[in-house]
Amino acid sequence: MRTHDPFLRHLLAAVDRCVVRTVLAIVITVLAWTAAWERGLGIPALDGWQLLTGALLGRARDRTALTMLVLCAGLGITCATLVSGWMLRRWQRRAALDVLRLRGSRWESEQ
Repeated sequence: MRTHDPFLRHLLAAVDRCVVRTVLAIVITVLAWTAAWERGLGIPALDGWQLLTGALLGRARDRTALTMLVLCAGLGITCATLVSGWMLRRWQRRAALDVLRLRGSRWESEQ
């Protein structure tokens, strides 16, 4: 979506960053959950997914599943924050360069 309104552009950029961070957190949490059950505990991942479903629906009483859920979610959120922070700094540098290019072309056209 293209817009020339600075406020709407700022709002859309914030929504984009939020969506990117949320998707990254979910993907990393799912990968950590699968790796923890399959590789760490040696239990088939499908059993881990059934426990995850129970934990998310509030039916799990297994402390291992709840602990793993909290640890995997924490890891996912932390990694997503680090990656999205790196991406944000990169986007800001690119935007600053674009602004400098635009200002340079305006300055050259005025002379």
